[in-house]
This record gives sequence, C-alpha cells and structure tokens, in this order.
Amino acid sequence: THFRSAVEAAQGSYVECADWAAVVRFAATLTRDEVVVGPRLAAELRGGAIVAEVDWREPEAGRPTSIADAEVGLTRAELGVAETGSVLLVEESLRERVVSMLCHTLVVGVERAEVVESLDEVGAWLAAHYREAPYATLTTGPSRTADIERSLTIGVQGPRSLHVAVVG
Repeated sequence: THFRSAVEAAQGSYVECADWAAVVRFAATLTRDEVVVGPRLAAELRGGAIVAEVDWREPEAGRPTSIADAEVGLTRAELGVAETGSVLLVEESLRERVVSMLCHTLVVGVERAEVVESLDEVGAWLAAHYREAPYATLTTGPSRTADIERSLTIGVQGPRSLHVAVVG
C-alpha cells in the first residue's frame, strides 16, 4: 500500500494487526520489560475487554518523566497519512504525550479506516477538532536531527525506532 511504502521510506516499520490485542502482543515482542501505555489508551484497552498479554504501566501522576528510560511505549494515532507515512498523535495531557516523546521505541496503532490520503485531510480534521486536541503531533519515522555538527543522529529528541501497526 501507499501508506506502508511511505512509513518505510521514513525509516519506520509497518505491521498489520487484526485487532488491538495483536498490537499489544507485537509491542511485547520488542522488549523484555513492561510496555508503557498512556492512561487514555490503557482505559480503552481495559474498557474494550481486551486483556493484555503483557505487563504495562502508565506514567505516574505528577512524574511524567518517570518513563524516560522505558524501552517500548504504545500509543494510538487518530489518523495515518498515506502521502507522508506520518501518524497524527493527539494527546489530552502531558501524561499521554510523554509516552510518544520519551520511550526509546514507539509502537503506534492506527485503525485502517483512519488512514487518509493527504496532509490536507489532516488539516481539515484538525480544524474540526482543535478544541479537543491540545497536544497534536504529526510523527514521521524515528526522531532524527542533524543539529550537532550536521551529523544525522537518530533518537536524540524522541524515539529511536517507530513501528506503525495498522489495525483491522
């Protein structure tokens, strides 16, 4: 698919999962430790009667940086963008946001029906939902910067690796 090609071109990995339980199992294969999940996704997984096959922990209230050294974080994207391989992450709180910003490896699940063709569609979504999206980030591939002596470095300001799991 076009989305898969764009994710891979951005140095991310792409995986297809039948459901969210499969996404959780996939995330667990990437670590021997706990998978860190933000409070909102944890509630959705519990509320949807999905029993996690792995241990996870949520960022602690008042101490969001407690997950800074977590090997794997799991979050949910509102949209995937086929044009760029990006995912739109919308976090309601700092405790949600730190999962996508501080974990070494990030697994992002996005529903197949929520993959749109272009950034124009993301702009329209943001215009319609701006009040409920205080922290919105378009993430494309692992974190990278060339700020230090113009040498490309991966994972300095965010995850070293990004895995996009398309659900459904």
